[in-house]
Amino acid sequence: MSDTAVIILDWLLYVVILPSALATLGAFPAWLKRRVTLGNLIGSAIVIAVIFVLIWQQYGAYVQAQATCTQSGIGCVSDAESLYMPYLYMVLLGWVDVFLLLFISGMVEDHLKRRRLDRSQL
Repeated sequence: MSDTAVIILDWLLYVVILPSALATLGAFPAWLKRRVTLGNLIGSAIVIAVIFVLIWQQYGAYVQAQATCTQSGIGCVSDAESLYMPYLYMVLLGWVDVFLLLFISGMVEDHLKRRRLDRSQL
């Protein structure tokens, strides 16, 4: 597997799957109690917190790279696009996480509704 494919898989794992899984786990108890909006708020807050931590981690890596570059005496040149694009991608993928959370919320709600209707027909 190429280096680019590994980087893309890492991004998908850390920026899409991890926040979505944590948000679903955090929202699931509220969804089971039929508090869908509260569950969605809890899950969205978890997504925001995880993306915020990932952005700070990326920023820390950037600062460390700049310090290493400066200490070695090499002039560090980075354009604005390469500096801000990882942060923009993380924010956009955070929105993907929130939409995925809302989709999962709808699936859970439909499942609970079907289960409730099946019991009422008994």
